[in-house]
Amino acid sequence: MEQEKISWSPEAKIEVTGREFEFLARLASLYEIPQAQLSLKDLQELYIPALQASQDILKRMLESGIATKGELPTEPEVEGAVI
Repeated sequence: MEQEKISWSPEAKIEVTGREFEFLARLASLYEIPQAQLSLKDLQELYIPALQASQDILKRMLESGIATKGELPTEPEVEGAVI
């Protein structure tokens, strides 16, 4: 399977729904909770919605032209992000 490089400007403005923000903020809260206190179910309830939210945001970024897609280069680049 071929990987794709998706990149965008760090200054790009994107729209995020309240639900997407909630899921991503809940995931970020993991830094405040000792992981030993979380069950696998708790982790799934944090990761799965946040992953879906990030995929939805990225899809909108691609559709609106904020992000661009291309093949991964043979040499790693510093700019952008690889998803």
